[in-house]
Amino acid sequence: MTDTPDTPAPRPAAEPERPSDPFSLTLGDVHLVSSWLTPRPPGSDAGTSKDVAIGGLSLVFDQTGITLLKPGGGVGAVLPWSSLQDVTVSDTARTPDGDRALMVEATTPERTHRFLVATEDPAELRAVVEEVVTARKQAGRRKSRGRRGVLLIASAVVLAVAIVLAVVLTVA
Repeated sequence: MTDTPDTPAPRPAAEPERPSDPFSLTLGDVHLVSSWLTPRPPGSDAGTSKDVAIGGLSLVFDQTGITLLKPGGGVGAVLPWSSLQDVTVSDTARTPDGDRALMVEATTPERTHRFLVATEDPAELRAVVEEVVTARKQAGRRKSRGRRGVLLIASAVVLAVAIVLAVVLTVA
């Protein structure tokens, strides 16, 4: 019998896992990068002593928002859709190991969170991430409009009850 490692192997981002929800997505081989690290043009210095990238992470896009998973699978952070101002995918970059990657940026009012996602097919990954983000934004708008409708109906009912009570008290 052989021992298996406790840490699951990272999933390649070029083949994202698509759970039963068509607008959920799990990306493996993700690096969290410092807020000032940006993709550098080819031929430039690939890194300095100030560059920080934490690898072995995963990103999960689902109905809750974007969840950052630590190497062991624990939750590192959750960025709810309601707190995200924007999610963008930038041009091709390189991971600290030199692999091709895309930079996914999730912006909240407090800061921009940048993730390098390794991929062999940047165009496919970009399309999948943008499809999921667009679907989630549209679902959030529909939910918001639905809540406003319920509040409007509830307000109208309360107003109608108040009018009926005023008429009853006036007649009595």
